[in-house]
Amino acid sequence: FVVSVTVSDQHGANCSGTIHIKVLKVFIHPLTFIHPSQNVSIVENKGNDDFVATVTANASDISYTFVEIYPPYKIDKDSGIIRTAYNLDLEADLALQFSVLKVRAYSRLDRRSATATVTVTVLDVNEYPPLCFPSVFVLMVSETTPVGTSLGTLTCHDVDITNTALSYQLQPNNLSLFSFRLENGCLRVNNTLDYDNALVANNNFQYQATVWVNDSGIPSLTTAVPVLVTVTRVNEYTPQFQGPLAFSVPENAPRLAVIGAVKATDRDWEFSAMRYSIISGSGFSINPKNGELYLRRSLDFETQKVHSTVIIREDQWQKWQDTRVNERSRYFLLWVENVNDNPPVCNPFVYESTIYSTLAAGIPIITLSCTDIDDDELTATITNGAVTDRFSMNGMSLSSKNTFSYNPEGLFDHTLFEVAIEVSDGKHSTKVLAVVRVIPWTTTTTTNPTTTETHSRAPLVVTSLQKYWDPDLWFVLVLTITGALALISLGLLMWKLLTWILNSADEIRTKEIAASVHGLQVDPVIKVIQQRMVNITVAKQREMSLQRFDGKAQDPVTGRHYLFNSQTGQRRWI
Repeated sequence: FVVSVTVSDQHGANCSGTIHIKVLKVFIHPLTFIHPSQNVSIVENKGNDDFVATVTANASDISYTFVEIYPPYKIDKDSGIIRTAYNLDLEADLALQFSVLKVRAYSRLDRRSATATVTVTVLDVNEYPPLCFPSVFVLMVSETTPVGTSLGTLTCHDVDITNTALSYQLQPNNLSLFSFRLENGCLRVNNTLDYDNALVANNNFQYQATVWVNDSGIPSLTTAVPVLVTVTRVNEYTPQFQGPLAFSVPENAPRLAVIGAVKATDRDWEFSAMRYSIISGSGFSINPKNGELYLRRSLDFETQKVHSTVIIREDQWQKWQDTRVNERSRYFLLWVENVNDNPPVCNPFVYESTIYSTLAAGIPIITLSCTDIDDDELTATITNGAVTDRFSMNGMSLSSKNTFSYNPEGLFDHTLFEVAIEVSDGKHSTKVLAVVRVIPWTTTTTTNPTTTETHSRAPLVVTSLQKYWDPDLWFVLVLTITGALALISLGLLMWKLLTWILNSADEIRTKEIAASVHGLQVDPVIKVIQQRMVNITVAKQREMSLQRFDGKAQDPVTGRHYLFNSQTGQRRWI
């Protein structure tokens, strides 16, 4: 068949041509494909020229081509191999997930053709981990945040077109164990966030955990979201005092002596960040840091036995936050311990008593009236040895050891006794003088008017036997010779010493005369020798003066000491 065709445009231009149509014989077999329909799957991101499929027709001299234009794919016209034209990425173009390719085979020899269908499914690859917002939890909350409080919500998604199902898992560390919980991506407080903890302080008061987000791909990809929660302190506890609440201090403690240490605790961190001060009670001071209590005045047990003071303890919360501090006050007692620091007091300190010689031994003659403000036990002792055999002290009472004897024909005691008594409290003592006058008592009989015969009375000899020493004769001789030699040696020594002193005096006098004649000053050595001579002379005179006295005593009225001679009664003030 011949068909004439004319083509014209809108401007009137035209062209014409002829089409020849040949009708083929019906007995020629049609062209077919071995697999007229194929379903293939490939994975994404395999790059350019990735193999997709192969189409094959049952004839030779075949040419393969796409019926339509498919940019992601290309086909070899001779082999029928279909390949990717570029890298297929479903995340960039979701339309690539499914494609239907129509392939035409044409036989150039006998001019036959056929069409096949290739369905291509591009499979997604799990190549991207989940993306989360926020990528890290950085929070700052108070330690008193209630349990169940929401700290934030975690939002995550997966850019892969498949495997979009996400799972969340909270992983705490040892410090934050059970502190948080995760509910549908919402982070909540699960337990008290304690600030007052040494472990938390060592970790800069920060609780740490990790939220792991997993997708549903195989293998699964994971994203870690750090959780950093910093806890701020709250001054929630009041300081508490601990014992002891009373201290003892000796009354003779010096000023600035440490009485003790006040102890208190604060459950708020830092546990030792406290300050002490005294708001009541004078005479004491306290170290504001360690609570040591100091004495600032003298104490007297006899005046005041107990002192009280009020000590306040406040924490140092104002260092971190400008707010009211927690404080606690407490009474403390200071017991003054008695110390023997006062001597006994006797009133009067001179006692006089007159008794008869017939007073029996052991009966009190004088009872001392002495007191001690320190309440110490007092003891009285006779100190002058001349009367210790005649008198004794029974407690604070003076009594005689035996009866007095005033027998003109026998022993005759003194009638006046001065007894020196020392009253002591164990540390301090007081002198007391007791003067005892004894009146001799004799028995008389009435005169008989009748004449009586006078008889001569034989003399009565009273012998008083005392202990004596009766050495052997040879010992007496040796002692006598040794004493004589000692006296001779002492006399020679004294004569030698006096001779040297006189000679030295003459030499010094000669040198002084010579010095005065020539107008010279006296040699310092000579002055020293002169001073020594004067001192020796004064010492000798004093020694000779002291040889007249055999005792030393203290006047009970003035308190001055004096020397006395027990034989002559002579006294001299010292």
